[in-house]
Amino acid sequence: GESEFESANLCHLGWIEDMGQFYEQLKVLIVPSLVEEGAPRVIVEACSRGIPVIANRLGGIPEALGDSGILVDVDLERADIEGLAETYQAHIERLLQDQEEYEASRKRALDRAEAYREMQEINSREIYEKYFA
Repeated sequence: GESEFESANLCHLGWIEDMGQFYEQLKVLIVPSLVEEGAPRVIVEACSRGIPVIANRLGGIPEALGDSGILVDVDLERADIEGLAETYQAHIERLLQDQEEYEASRKRALDRAEAYREMQEINSREIYEKYFA
């Protein structure tokens, strides 16, 4: 039977030691956050594995995602959860049914991860040169 954390399309995985193993199971990452987060690292981690990301256009999410994924507009004053779910479903179905679109999304994700890595390397070098060189 299903536990309180499980349903036909959702299951609670509990604590995960090996995130690499977790990401291997994903075809698409959904970040339906309704709070103005900083830059969610989960987005960059998914991109580095070529996993397309669909996320709400809030806080630091657009900066983390860049143009590599799909941003969904959300009105926090009148968050329509059912409408958001339908929007996510449409994007997921399009990605999974169109192999060319899916592969293009994977490439954009990998490109974003590389750009992020390069940006972090430049920032680290600047900090090093400013304080330690």
